[in-house]
Amino acid sequence: MDNPLKHPLVKNVTSVVNTVKPPKLYHWKSVVIVGLLAWLVSSLLTDNIERSNSIANLSWILLTAGISWRTNQHPFIIRGVSLSPWITGTLITVLIYQETAQQLPTFAITVWPIICACFVFLIQGIDAKFKLRPSPPLN
Repeated sequence: MDNPLKHPLVKNVTSVVNTVKPPKLYHWKSVVIVGLLAWLVSSLLTDNIERSNSIANLSWILLTAGISWRTNQHPFIIRGVSLSPWITGTLITVLIYQETAQQLPTFAITVWPIICACFVFLIQGIDAKFKLRPSPPLN
């Protein structure tokens, strides 16, 4: 009898698992996997819509955090400028729009640049380990 581990389907599944599996626990892939699992749980909760929506929002926030973490690394840094604040700001704005579209349809679009700017300052602060540096003198 043939070895079942040599079956093409098993090889494909193993390849996908090895690609998705994070190299360590503290990794952006871990956050994305937990976000996807939370989304799966929220889609299975059909009896309580409010709880399902809350878990779906948590899932979106976790996915945004994972994507933000990943896009703050190469190749998403172009000429020293990270695309992470803009991508993260956009994903947060989509969540805000989903929650406020009925009452304030333009609110999310209005706050998008402010959210992105906050993420720029946050990422720069994390990179500088939140140490204050004096500003350069004006000439």
